[in-house]
Parts: sequence; structure tokens; C-alpha cells
Amino acid sequence: KILYIIIPLFGLSLLDLHVIGRNWNEEKRLKVHAIFVGIFLIVAHIAMIFGMLDPSLGTGQTHHMNM
Repeated sequence: KILYIIIPLFGLSLLDLHVIGRNWNEEKRLKVHAIFVGIFLIVAHIAMIFGMLDPSLGTGQTHHMNM
């Protein structure tokens, strides 16, 4: 699960170290950078939403709190 967040960050680091896109102009480098940031933000928000869900939603079990 954490791998999905690491992949765009790894891509960003390779881009900033000029390992990928060494011969690209600045405009193309910025476009690819924005794509990697967008992928990271989408995946991070989806992970955050699923992290806040109640685990019993997926199992179909209900639990009641007695007061």
C-alpha cells in the first residue's frame, strides 16, 4: 500500500537528479513534475479517506455500543 505513495516520490527524485529527462527542456520537465505531484496527491488523499473508514464497513458486521 505504501508503495503507491513511494512511486511518484521516487519519480520526482529521479527527475530532480536528472536521471530521467536529462535532455528535456524546462517546460517538459515542469509538466512531468506536475504529473508526479498530481499522482502523489491523488493517491495520498485516497489512502487518507480509506484510513478514516470504519473497518466494520467492509465486513458487513455491526457492533453496538452499550451505554
